Amino acid sequence: MNIINVISDKNVPQWGNGKKFIAIHYLGVVGQNNKVEAGGYGAHYYIYWDGTIYQAAKHDAVLWQVGTAGYYTQKHPEARNSNTIGIELCPKCDGNASNPSDPRWYFTKETQEACVWLVQKLMKDLGIPASHVLRHYDIVNKHCPAPYVNNNKYKTSWTWEEFKARLSDGSSGSGGGSAGGTGQMYRIRKSWADAASQIGAYENLDNAKAACKAGYTVYDKDGKAVYSVGASSGQMYRIRKSWSDAGSQIGAYESLENAKAACEAGYTVYDKDGKAVYSKAETWKATGTAVCGGNGVYVRSGPGKSHDPLGQLNKGQRFEIDGNDSGEWVHVKVAGIGIGYMHKDYVVYDQPTASAGGWKAIGTATCTGSNVNVRKGPGKSYDSYGKLGKGNRFEVDGKTSGSWTHIKVRLNGKDRIAWISSQYVKRD
Repeated sequence: MNIINVISDKNVPQWGNGKKFIAIHYLGVVGQNNKVEAGGYGAHYYIYWDGTIYQAAKHDAVLWQVGTAGYYTQKHPEARNSNTIGIELCPKCDGNASNPSDPRWYFTKETQEACVWLVQKLMKDLGIPASHVLRHYDIVNKHCPAPYVNNNKYKTSWTWEEFKARLSDGSSGSGGGSAGGTGQMYRIRKSWADAASQIGAYENLDNAKAACKAGYTVYDKDGKAVYSVGASSGQMYRIRKSWSDAGSQIGAYESLENAKAACEAGYTVYDKDGKAVYSKAETWKATGTAVCGGNGVYVRSGPGKSHDPLGQLNKGQRFEIDGNDSGEWVHVKVAGIGIGYMHKDYVVYDQPTASAGGWKAIGTATCTGSNVNVRKGPGKSYDSYGKLGKGNRFEVDGKTSGSWTHIKVRLNGKDRIAWISSQYVKRD
């Protein structure tokens, strides 16, 4: 395979990449692109539907690709923008392309095979081990790359586990032995005669054992079985918001313990028959209340019409909000229904009231951003009083709500007690 050079330094924000990890992404839209965007957002490599590979940035470039952006939660203890090489795969989608959890995202066979080749080359050239090849989702809690987070083998997509296993095929990046080697290769197959079933080949026996899957055996160079893992029972534990909401699935595992470890707040682990076997309660911290503004309005399990309805509300029914909204969908908690999402068009917010004790400042702070909204409540769903610019000053009283800070500021000739996103607050 060849790599087409489209390298440009134009939008690179920093230099000095440590090159310790490789992150696999998907473009997030149905389409093809091979450029680092203005502001430094993008990846070092892009792979098109037909398997064409483009290099968009030098390996030394530090790009904004796996950070939290003040929104996502850091999961990996070491991988950061400053030490990660990014590969962006161009996807396709037969469903709702605005929903990363839609189960109909997929990669072409050509895209995936090219990615395996490229990752093997980078592992060899940069000395990166297979254990440091990660999904974006493994670094922060972003649903990327969707086909390998959904992990449902839709159309031509592999699972993430299959992708990782293919990195071991052949000799590229999979050796682990010294140059020249011993001539010993441990091959992982369903049977020695079934060469087509091989999912990996290693010089190191321990590495082969670690990569061996249920139903496979490790064979030495003479075809002697040296290690095996019992055949799978066919049981798969799927992690979803509800069994019927396949679009919310964030993983599928043969091991129940692995499924439990991957389960996130608000999700449940289901066995192959749809029986709930484990759930992780979603923490809730209300920041306000609101009223339903319509009749027959659905509360859904996720932020979008593709997610299952949990129940319906009519005009005037009340509920709590916590400010953790997603686009046009408001995160709500409704008595008798539970935690879910409602479309913002049907949410009528109660305005937060000042405390009886009045305002008690404990210090001052400065705004670090430009055109930062000052809102009536702790969340993007609340109306804005106005905006602050970089360097504007205000008082704080020590109160916070999630990622929002309670402030007092003078705007348009009036003192406002309001809320501002904490990422733009620098305390004096």
